[in-house]
Amino acid sequence: IAVLGNIGLQKGAALLADLGRYLKENQMRLVVIGKVDPAYHPPSIVTVHGQYDLADLDKIVTNYGITDWLVPSIWPETFSYATHEALATGLPVHAFDIGAQGDAVSKQPNGHVIACEKDGDLLEGLKGHFKSSL
Repeated sequence: IAVLGNIGLQKGAALLADLGRYLKENQMRLVVIGKVDPAYHPPSIVTVHGQYDLADLDKIVTNYGITDWLVPSIWPETFSYATHEALATGLPVHAFDIGAQGDAVSKQPNGHVIACEKDGDLLEGLKGHFKSSL
């Protein structure tokens, strides 16, 4: 599973740290193609690629063996370049059903919407989603 873009609080940095621990227990990998806010420390199982050039994305996907994208934004965005870039790869893209990211994913055949209940446990929602999706 990979995340595309620079990830801060609103983009789901804390959620990624929790998800990384869960994926480690289930022998799955998480790669961030971009950067993570230094205030958040994902576990060592999470590979942070760092800055990337969009022209190199296909090569990066191949190098890491990426099979799915996750858009972990916990805030409704008005537009999400990373979501559109991920969808353009043709790989499955998973995003919460909020904002522009949820809207974009819901309209594409490779998009998979994750329920985002107000005051719900987002990590539990991700766990349930990935158990049934992967």
